[in-house]
Amino acid sequence: MRVINNLLRSLVSFLFDNRCSVCGKELEPDDVLFCKGCLEALARSNLQIEQIDELEFIIPLAPFDDVREAIHTLKYSGWKRLGRKLGVTLGEKLSRVDFLREFHILLPVPLHNTRKRERGFNQSLVISEGVSEVLGIPVEKKTVVRVKNTRSQTQLSEKERRKNVYEAFKVKAPDKITGKNIIIVDDVVTTGSTTKEITRVLKDAGARRVGVACIGRPKSKGENL
Repeated sequence: MRVINNLLRSLVSFLFDNRCSVCGKELEPDDVLFCKGCLEALARSNLQIEQIDELEFIIPLAPFDDVREAIHTLKYSGWKRLGRKLGVTLGEKLSRVDFLREFHILLPVPLHNTRKRERGFNQSLVISEGVSEVLGIPVEKKTVVRVKNTRSQTQLSEKERRKNVYEAFKVKAPDKITGKNIIIVDDVVTTGSTTKEITRVLKDAGARRVGVACIGRPKSKGENL
């Protein structure tokens, strides 16, 4: 797996030839995939706030198609620095939402230990750390664990996704959850099956309010601000 990741990392470097994947501008030494200007544009872009079922809100950084390459590079090439930069950019976007000042915890969607060993890291945790850097909200990375090594959701229907993640998560430290307002952080939210299941176990453990922030989400009918 690590050999494959290294090959993918080399391929991405070759394909983008040290230029921004959006505007083509030559990247600075500290840039990864995006130049500073394009990341700043993402942070300033329209806020889309969507409410579905038990999720109080879903706030993405951008439509999935706009960040597809970045998400795939982060997950499968192991570029943690890219994840941190995307998290900081998401945090800057979230800082424009006044009601998020009432939230106490950032909760990255946990990976099962088997998947984490294969990938080497949890991309949602890396993103959360970037968000925390901006918002000053602490990251709780051990409070909720994934107890089932579920199948990939990619090719599943919405009904199959719900069944796949049912009882896949467990709250290990309910005392850190009770009465808290929590932002679940993930790379991509599509049907919301995973984040809804996490919300269910959080609410059962006494959480007050739960919403989601993510890097990419398919275009929806959420409120644009």
